[in-house]
Amino acid sequence: MKTFLNLKQCLILFAAVFSLTSCLKSDDPDFQIVAGGYLQQVVNETSNPGQEGEEPTITVSYEFTPYCLVQSSEAMTDCKATGSSGIMSMQQITPYAYQTRSSTSTPDYSKISYSIIASNASGESASTTVSYQSLDKVMESKFESTISFEGGKGLTVEFNKVKNATAYMVLAKKTTSETLYDGATIVAEFTESDLTNTRELTINEATFAKNLEAGSYILETAAVINVSSYGILGIVVYQKGKSTPYTKE
Repeated sequence: MKTFLNLKQCLILFAAVFSLTSCLKSDDPDFQIVAGGYLQQVVNETSNPGQEGEEPTITVSYEFTPYCLVQSSEAMTDCKATGSSGIMSMQQITPYAYQTRSSTSTPDYSKISYSIIASNASGESASTTVSYQSLDKVMESKFESTISFEGGKGLTVEFNKVKNATAYMVLAKKTTSETLYDGATIVAEFTESDLTNTRELTINEATFAKNLEAGSYILETAAVINVSSYGILGIVVYQKGKSTPYTKE
């Protein structure tokens, strides 16, 4: 089961929900938007030498960068997201979808909230909000991983267990700029129970590459917390790991 929806799945689900809504509430405006998001988490560990006779300690700090996906019932001509840390830069990826191009990171995810306003070609506007304040947990340790590919052996990955992570996965990207919403494809996914006996796992090429077209990819490891739902789209806390190049013939 996929931990988060890809863009195409999101758009199909979004269209179905709006179709049902319009049947039930004829007085709803024609132009509507919904938004969801994920947090990319960075865990920093700083070693502190202890006093004479004491063991060194490690200080852990976090950084969170928010990303949003905004979808609409009609083609959008503009979309702006404004929050506590300023304006989030957005880019259009389809006539019906905008996603984050860049945003500001913060050590406190509970203060991240954005007001989103979009408009269509007729000059109508619609608004919604995305807030990460309801999240009750983040990853409490740094994600460490290795990944390598050998033609005869397959893809070998190794993960450490990360406190609060609900899944460990391998993503296939065409470029490093592709995101969880635009372009990235899950090619392998594991739960903590898969790491019970060993942290090293091997996946044969026929399994992880079955849904990939021929071409060059970047295979990237990740640890995530999947939050059940936020409106239509789920919120994911995402910690990026190591990557390796891969070419499907």
